Amino acid sequence: CWPAWSRSSSPIAIPAGGATLEFQVAYDTEEAYDFCYVEVSTNNAVSWQQLAAWSGRSPGFPAYQGRSLSLANFANRDLLVRFRYNTDPYFLGAGFFVDDVKHLIDRFTKRL
Repeated sequence: CWPAWSRSSSPIAIPAGGATLEFQVAYDTEEAYDFCYVEVSTNNAVSWQQLAAWSGRSPGFPAYQGRSLSLANFANRDLLVRFRYNTDPYFLGAGFFVDDVKHLIDRFTKRL
């Protein structure tokens, strides 16, 4: 198993009203064997909670698709966010690509 990941370098403060994580994604992986994950940590990377997962090929690959995930369940907490790709050596798709990551608090945007 070959994991690869990228995470926020500092915690993101989620206000009482919640927030939304928005990003662009494209992926080409081995269906049901290789996975792309979005995860958050509330304890400084000691453990991670999965927000979303994908496998196979994203619609329209290699074009990016917009995704939006609610962070309302993490109100009043500090989060680390990571994007993780877990693969093996048996089938090598093009991989997992993430761009234009930002979190939205009401109408304000902060790029990560």
